[in-house]
Amino acid sequence: MYRCLFIILIVVCGGFCAINDTDKMVMAAAESQLPVFLSKIPEGQQVSYGFKGDDDLDLCTIGKPCRMLFFNNDFYNSPVDENKNYILIKNEWRVPVIVDSGYRTLLTMAGNPGNYIITAMGDTMLAKELQQQSTENENDEYYILRIPRLRADFFVTERNNSFSDAHFTPLLTAVIALPALSNNSKPSFTLIEVERAVKEALGKGKK
Repeated sequence: MYRCLFIILIVVCGGFCAINDTDKMVMAAAESQLPVFLSKIPEGQQVSYGFKGDDDLDLCTIGKPCRMLFFNNDFYNSPVDENKNYILIKNEWRVPVIVDSGYRTLLTMAGNPGNYIITAMGDTMLAKELQQQSTENENDEYYILRIPRLRADFFVTERNNSFSDAHFTPLLTAVIALPALSNNSKPSFTLIEVERAVKEALGKGKK
């Protein structure tokens, strides 16, 4: 059975990483359950699961989780009101699996304290994008805003318990789906800017 090293502080991020209590519990659950998932990979098929051919899966580590965010139904069914909160925070996370300092794949974790479980493993491309973003924002809370209707994702960092102050960085899917943002030279956007861009894109899609 594969033995995975659980590193919460310092090594993965190259410095201090702010890890809240929930993230610690999610990471601990991921660390304890990952060997079972890795043991199911057929011999010689690591590449098909996002790993390199010479990766030693005994040396996997677990990275800082990204919690999943979505817009609620009210957002899609009414005009945007800057004074309303449309964010749904899910008990679902994407957790990087790391080998030799590289994000290889992502675990999908779900559940509640004491009952966090891995429900899936995959999405190598998203894992690589998250690594590029997370190394620059080590002390922030990490989230992914997913917009299923546009198949678009944003990497979200916030540190003040307020999404109105958070930074929303469009990942490749969002760049493709939201021309209003992709044509802008800004690296990240505010929540209201994202909300307006999503509404614009959805409006065009209905015509």
